[in-house]
Order: sequence, then structure tokens, then C-alpha cells
Amino acid sequence: MEFKLLTQYTSEDQSLLGPCGYKSYHKYEVIRSGTAECMTIQIRRVPLPEPYVKEWPYDSDELEEYNRIATLGHSWGAYMDGRLAGAVIGEPQTWNNTLLISSFHVAEPYQHRGIGSGLMRTFLDAAGGSGFRAVVLETQNTNAPAIDFYRRCGFGIEGLDMSLYSNEDLGREVAICMRYKFPSTSGAIGLA
Repeated sequence: MEFKLLTQYTSEDQSLLGPCGYKSYHKYEVIRSGTAECMTIQIRRVPLPEPYVKEWPYDSDELEEYNRIATLGHSWGAYMDGRLAGAVIGEPQTWNNTLLISSFHVAEPYQHRGIGSGLMRTFLDAAGGSGFRAVVLETQNTNAPAIDFYRRCGFGIEGLDMSLYSNEDLGREVAICMRYKFPSTSGAIGLA
């Protein structure tokens, strides 16, 4: 296995990784309760009565955007026998000195073989070495395998957007915002 900086992201790369999607036997249920004066939001991992399956195709606009981001120099690929097996597309957010993961994808035949963990370690090491204060990402509460993976990699749940996808998200999919924070070496207080 080899990890290399991606300087472009092409339709060939996209086809090597295959379609996007996931299958989940759990979800992170979001429960909101309270009054105007005090609101409580709980997140708990619960089993699903039936697996939740979501798949979506890449589109040309997404490919163009990922290629633009890859040219910025913070995206990485995992290669097995010279073949792209996984990619993480990272876009610098200069206004708050973070690196946003726009896409993290390991091709299905290469999943559960340590490639994703190695790719994420490489990505985080490079981001920390470049002086970013944190790496951020967004996923869905229905994608428990991704949330569990990111948590094992050191990410924490930092926020929710209960209407990012639609006005009825709370009963469907809720956006989970996660962050990996690098230790401060300067002693300066940064934005959280």
C-alpha cells in the first residue's frame, strides 16, 4: 500500500473508486426537546429494524469540484498495486485555518483492510504538518459506520444541522459535523 498526494482527480479516478454509498445497521438518533428558554439535544446510537441503504452517483459538477480542490495540494490517494483504492479530498478553509474533508472514499473491494485508517492517518499527519488547527467534515446520522470510523480516528462530534438536507431532516437525515483538533503549540487561543 502506498499513499501519495493527489494533484488531480479525474473521471478515471472516480470510476476506480466506484459508486458512493453505505449500508448501516445503526443510526445516531437525534432527539430535540425543551422550551424556548432551555433546549436539550441528545444523540444516541440505536439499532435499526432494517438496514439503511443509501447510494448516489457522482455527477460532472462534483467531479469538477473535486478536481479543483485536488489541485490545492491537500488531497491524498491510497494505492494498491498502482491502482487507486481510496481518496480523501481536502480543501483549506483559510478564514479559520481548518482543512475541510469534501470526500473520503475507499473502493468497496478494499474496505475493512486498514486502507481507510492508513489514508486518514497520512492525511491528518500532512494537515498537522501544514499548520492547520483542525480537520472538519460532515456526514449523516444514518451513516453509523462512517461516524464510528471517524471517532476511532480521533474525530469528535462538534455540531448538528437539523435542516441541511431538507426541512424535515430530524425524522430523516441529520448532518453531523465532526472535527479532529490538533494540539496547540503556540499557546494561543483559537476559535473552537
